[in-house]
Amino acid sequence: MKPQMELDQLTTDQRAVVMWISERGAISPSEWLAQTSHSPKDAWDMLNQLAEWGLVIMRQDPDSPDGMLIVASPTATQAKRPDYK
Repeated sequence: MKPQMELDQLTTDQRAVVMWISERGAISPSEWLAQTSHSPKDAWDMLNQLAEWGLVIMRQDPDSPDGMLIVASPTATQAKRPDYK
């Protein structure tokens, strides 16, 4: 069983990634890597951790140029957005 995380338990960077993906719907891994300032390894590690926590879903998609899409999970999209100051 996957451990579940709440948005308020995430780091600022992790929360921003989840909200960014949620706002865009589905993104390709290359789109995510082009938008992040993280190294490719760190970006993939973060995505894999968020997927393990049930906040994003990485799924195969033959119509995506990368063969994969990343979407925010229902848990993440239904959560209240944090107050960014």
